[in-house]
Amino acid sequence: MLKNFAKGALWVVLLLILLLACWLTALYLGWSAWSGLLLLCGVLAGAWCVRRAWRMWKTWRPHRKLACESAAAAPVRDTARVDIAWRRGVRLLGNLRNSRLPRWDSVLYALPWIMVMGAAGSGKSTLLTRSRLSSALRPVNQHDPVPPTNALDWWYFDHSVILEPAGNIVDAADPAHEQADWRRLLDRMSRTRRREPLNGIVLTLPAGELLQADPQQLADAGRAMRSRIDALSRIYEAHIPIWIVLTQCDKIPGFVAWGRELPAAMLDTALGVEIQAANATDFVAQAFAGINRRLGEVRLEQSSSCGSDSDALFFPEHAAAMAAPLEAYLAPAFDENPYGETPWLKGIYLTAEVMPEASDAIESAEGPDTSGIRETRTISETAPNGAAQALERAEGAWEGASVPWGWFSKDLFSVVLPAQRDAYRPYTRNGLWRRFARHGLVVSWLALCGLSAVLLTWGYLDARQVITAVSARHQQKLDFSGDLASRLRELSELDTTNRMLETHESLGLYRWLPYHWQVNRVAHHFQRGFSDDFQRHALVQGVDQMMTPQLATLSTSADDTMVAAYAQHYVRRINALDAAMTQRPQGDAPLPGSELQAISLHLDPLTPYDPMMASRFATLYGDYVRWQPDKGALRAERDSLRARLAQLGIASRSTSWLAAWANLQGDLTPVTLASFWDIPDRPELPRVSRAYTPDGRRAVSGFIDELARAAGDDPQLKTQPVTLARRYREQLRDTWLRFATDFANSRRYLIGEQQWRDAFALILTSHDPYLRVIHEIATTFPDSLGGGGAAPDWAQLAARLDSLIASSNASDGSLEQRSAALFSLANAVGTDAVRAIGSQGAGSIAQRLRGSTALAQELGVYHDQLAAAIQIMRQGDGHALKLTADTYAYGSDPSIQSAPLHTAAEAMDAMKKSDDIAVHPADLSIWNLLRGPLDFVLDYGGHVSACALQKDWDAQVLAPLQGVSSQQMSAALYGDAGVVPAFMAGTVKPFVERDATQYRPRQTQGQSIPLNGTFYAFVSQAQRAHAGVQQARQTAEAQAAELPALEQQINEVSAKLDALKATVGIVKLTAQPAEVNPGAKVLPEQSSLTLQCTGGETTLDNYNFPSSKSFNWSLATCGDVTLDVRLPGVELTRHWRGARAFIDFLRASADGQYTFDLSNYPNEQKTLAASRVEWVKLKYQQQGQGALLASFDEVDRLTKLLKTLTDRRAALQGATVSGAPDNAPSPGALYAVPREISACWIDTVPAQVTKGASAALPRTSRNTAPVAK
Repeated sequence: MLKNFAKGALWVVLLLILLLACWLTALYLGWSAWSGLLLLCGVLAGAWCVRRAWRMWKTWRPHRKLACESAAAAPVRDTARVDIAWRRGVRLLGNLRNSRLPRWDSVLYALPWIMVMGAAGSGKSTLLTRSRLSSALRPVNQHDPVPPTNALDWWYFDHSVILEPAGNIVDAADPAHEQADWRRLLDRMSRTRRREPLNGIVLTLPAGELLQADPQQLADAGRAMRSRIDALSRIYEAHIPIWIVLTQCDKIPGFVAWGRELPAAMLDTALGVEIQAANATDFVAQAFAGINRRLGEVRLEQSSSCGSDSDALFFPEHAAAMAAPLEAYLAPAFDENPYGETPWLKGIYLTAEVMPEASDAIESAEGPDTSGIRETRTISETAPNGAAQALERAEGAWEGASVPWGWFSKDLFSVVLPAQRDAYRPYTRNGLWRRFARHGLVVSWLALCGLSAVLLTWGYLDARQVITAVSARHQQKLDFSGDLASRLRELSELDTTNRMLETHESLGLYRWLPYHWQVNRVAHHFQRGFSDDFQRHALVQGVDQMMTPQLATLSTSADDTMVAAYAQHYVRRINALDAAMTQRPQGDAPLPGSELQAISLHLDPLTPYDPMMASRFATLYGDYVRWQPDKGALRAERDSLRARLAQLGIASRSTSWLAAWANLQGDLTPVTLASFWDIPDRPELPRVSRAYTPDGRRAVSGFIDELARAAGDDPQLKTQPVTLARRYREQLRDTWLRFATDFANSRRYLIGEQQWRDAFALILTSHDPYLRVIHEIATTFPDSLGGGGAAPDWAQLAARLDSLIASSNASDGSLEQRSAALFSLANAVGTDAVRAIGSQGAGSIAQRLRGSTALAQELGVYHDQLAAAIQIMRQGDGHALKLTADTYAYGSDPSIQSAPLHTAAEAMDAMKKSDDIAVHPADLSIWNLLRGPLDFVLDYGGHVSACALQKDWDAQVLAPLQGVSSQQMSAALYGDAGVVPAFMAGTVKPFVERDATQYRPRQTQGQSIPLNGTFYAFVSQAQRAHAGVQQARQTAEAQAAELPALEQQINEVSAKLDALKATVGIVKLTAQPAEVNPGAKVLPEQSSLTLQCTGGETTLDNYNFPSSKSFNWSLATCGDVTLDVRLPGVELTRHWRGARAFIDFLRASADGQYTFDLSNYPNEQKTLAASRVEWVKLKYQQQGQGALLASFDEVDRLTKLLKTLTDRRAALQGATVSGAPDNAPSPGALYAVPREISACWIDTVPAQVTKGASAALPRTSRNTAPVAK
């Protein structure tokens, strides 16, 4: 079970790997995703066909090998006896075609064929002879001795045909020439009776030899017989039933005595069983079990009858002894093995040849009823009785008393075996078709004969009909005296005839009809005549005569339309001539003619133009170059046309003539912004001209390719296509990049509410304008531009995004749609990764795959969030206002935790920062297009919100002011309960920002609500007025509360300062020898430190050896500090002045040293220049200074704090609080209230708000509301 599961899992894995390989192959080749499934089906079908062919070849190989071995191993004389015997037997059957047998089928299949096989001396011929069955084809005389089988004997019974090959042919151990006879016999059988195999095989085994043979000999004989049976099964590809017939059973003890006690009629029935067993051992066991059971039942009846022979009573035990040798013969050879099909053992039967005795026969007839053995068509269970019947059987017994009597064989060959004609089982189930294929040759030959007769008649009638029709169409001569249009009409009549003949000739069956050569002669005559007439009347005297005189003027003209028309005409004529001369099919290549309208109208605008002339000329010219037999004339015409094309000088011209060429093509249309937004087109809208649209690019690139083919090897023309292609690609890139840049902000071209709402319905649908532009760019710029290198980076980005957008847009819907979207997404990511092989190499495919997957995920988030926002907005303007307000308030209002449009913007930023996307300046246009739906939705919500705010302004501000007097206007507008503060705290709050003096629009994602400047000026002034009053009130209250606290804090700080200043300290200073800079030539002679106090001076002198002194210091009694150092001829002095001088000295020497830098003493430095003294370092170790320094650090801090507090107290005491702010408006200085605060759906900039010029009389305007007094 586990093994089967593992095999199944392995097949599933292999199938998935094959599916993945087919899918990647389809992506790499640029096929659609579903073609991978078709490719998988093709591979599986091909594998099945190969496997089927392999099995058929394995089946055919043994037949072929058998025939080759037969031909190589045996000379003709060795197999002659088999051939003679076979032909004689088949001939006898063939002579019965007038008999009753063919009523059912061929004589070969009328009766079942059974082959009796056995070794020499196994009793085959005796078994068949003594069965007392005969036919008219082979009369058998029972009194004659049984002759041995020469090669192959045929027995034609009434119900079967028996084939009896000689024992030495069947025996596999015989010499080589006997092996050749066997192979020859198999070859004859496989060729003669193909529709139906042998119906059965009778394997004869003599009972006496089985009882006496050694088990090893029996096993060897069984294996040899198995090889013969396998050969028969292989040539017929069927399991043929095998019946084991034990002959010479009279040698089994008790058999004859047992049989003589049976009625004579029962001796004609078959004695045996038929069973179905899994292997040979079971077959023998079950067969003899059945025989023994039936023999035991018969023995009970025989023992109850009088006169039973004791030998007959013990016959069942003797018969059971046959099982062991038979099993030794069958078990090792006829069991299942992996090298061939298992033989089908069907049954076992017992037979014998016994000399009858009359008395036994009479007694058997007159005696009581005796039961026989019946086991699958065995002896009858009841015997006939009656005296008359007994006498008849007795007389028959006496008549045959002189010849042996075959027991239990007559019904075996006349009833039992023929009745199982269809018992064989084919290896496969296509036997009907195989039989039909074997007779296909005969049917094909008869059909071929009938078809030949039909073709002869059909060919004659068809040729006569075609020639008659052509003669009837051209009874009058064609008239070419008119203008070019009339001449083309005449030529069209002749061309129609030629096309009819060509169509007739192109039919595959007609070209092989008899007499078709007559039709070909007529066709060639008409085609040559048409070519000559067209060249003379349509070219030389027509188009060339009209165009050539203007060529010189046109070569220096700036008329791009005529240059394009002339170039197209010459190029397409040259290519058509090249295709005809190289016998290359024209296919779908364009033909000249469509440009004739522009040329004709330019040269002769007054002459009416025939609209059919262009199509007629194209058709006629294509036929002309195909049917013109003179290749030299075609070559001369081509060279002349190339010279005229070179004279145009198109390589030196700008690409504007290509744009003019695109305008000549009737099937090209420009790409306009209006076509994406479904709005009326206007001249100022951006557009892409016909030459640079996707269809135009393909058309222009195709025409440049035509120009390259037309140039051939002409050095003057060869460089023109390359130059044109390069210039065109540059212009194509610039045009589309400019259009993409303009389109990103194309919503500004929408006019009115209806266009905005109609455009909003398109967003994120299959008609989304922004996504359609991206798709258009991806279509216009494939991976390479006409062999001119890779597409620009921004176009490659557009193509990459386009493949992912289609998958993201289909992510909603039913399960089937989501499954299809998932498959489409996998296909898009796989395509993008596979394409990376060509651009970046196979090593980057993993990175590209990861990047594409991440990009697809972010794009899915962007699409889902934007779709959610659109769904909300479609529920109504109220929902749109709420969503827009949340979007603007997101980040400033803590209650708003998320906003779909902000999440979409974050996904957009994540896509732009993807690791595998290179940053190029021009890519910004594509990213802006991808962001376009987001910007549009946000802008749409802004317009909806602006309209809603305008309605709120009318209801909440303008309406309440009606009837308010000028004295109450200030409070009504700016007071705490005024309409302006209430309005600004309402719906508009998320869309504006304010500071202490003004309001300004709140920006989100680069957009703001379209509220006009008048509104912001008005509310900012109101804010300043309201803020001035509030600020003054708050300031007065704060100052009143702050003064007592300041007084208390000042008192506390002063007390702390007084306590700290009373600190007294004793500091012990120890002076160490002074140091000078390296290189100095003199040392200090003395240094001294002096502290001035009211009680006297304290001095510490040092003469370059350690000395110390204690300094008693207090802030109230001590003052300046002086530090001196004496050098030869020089004294350096440093003074610290004030009551805190000693504290300053301690801080300056806190690190244990004080340095005199001579750069601060220029005069002394000059004096000591020769001594090279740069600095002198004095060292003092301080003890007891810590507490003193800490106290005065706190004094410094408190001093600064006290100054700050006193300054603040002075400011508060000197300030005067006014009852009203300076900027509060006076009762008469009212502002004009704006009537309109938003642009809403208007696409033009609204008029600016105008302030009132007079304080007493407020001015009203279009955008201000009058204030009632």
